[in-house]
Amino acid sequence: MKGLRRVLTEEQIEQILDKYTVGKVAFTLKGYQAIVPNMTEEETAFVLEQLKLARDTGY
Repeated sequence: MKGLRRVLTEEQIEQILDKYTVGKVAFTLKGYQAIVPNMTEEETAFVLEQLKLARDTGY
């Protein structure tokens, strides 16, 4: 990833990771939002950050 980050933008990295994980971040986030329909923007941002972190570290 370090090598890719030298030549690609963060947006491009995000697109690659999303395709690599077959859109699981967005899918899982929608699941959380269905379970907790009144999530605030702050809570949604936190969940999204944690999902991306888990994806990036392989958990």
